[in-house]
Amino acid sequence: MKAYFDAYSENYKNILAQSTGEDIESASFFARQKVNHLTRCHPDKHSLQSILDYGCGVGMSLRPLRQMFPEAEISGADPSQGSLDVAAREHADCHIKMLSLEELNQSGYAQHFDLIFVSCVFHHIDSQQHVATLNNLRNLCSPTGLVAIFEHNPANPITRRIVRNCPFDEGVTLISPRTLRDRLAAAGWTGLRRSYISFIPPKLKRFKSLESVLGWCPLGAQYLITAKPN
Repeated sequence: MKAYFDAYSENYKNILAQSTGEDIESASFFARQKVNHLTRCHPDKHSLQSILDYGCGVGMSLRPLRQMFPEAEISGADPSQGSLDVAAREHADCHIKMLSLEELNQSGYAQHFDLIFVSCVFHHIDSQQHVATLNNLRNLCSPTGLVAIFEHNPANPITRRIVRNCPFDEGVTLISPRTLRDRLAAAGWTGLRRSYISFIPPKLKRFKSLESVLGWCPLGAQYLITAKPN
């Protein structure tokens, strides 16, 4: 995965925009939208002292995270050094700590993070490694913390088309909410909650408040599952 995303790091945003049929600003809309959903699952944002963007890539969620949680320590971690370099360059003013996965796992971050944010990462991880990765995330999460995992919804035909046409999603298998919930439970996470998101396209963003009442509908383009470490 490291070398794979290194090859896309400098052009990631352009490729994403082309795949979704949107411009770069509209593609960034979805990153901001995910961060907005975090305030619904963790409304006391001032209590979050340390946040990890796991699989941060080129950092599309880092600026929204900094804007939403201005007082928190925020770290971005990714296996692709090329992606981390782009993220560091484009977010130099955001005071984000960039970490390789090796640094994350070897630098005393056990039970460190109050919130672990994972945006569309698990469909790039081999399914045989999901439970082990979720176990590792549980070890990184503080005892009173939360993990928030966003994934593409395979039940949505538009999502399937976009993923099929996206170069860096070539060959991936999308994960159903039930499968991800089962793997979270197998890794010891509790208090699992699921909601569907991404019903409103960027061109209709003035209606984005509707997202808050559509979480039950299984046709959202993506879904969110939150869980606690114990």
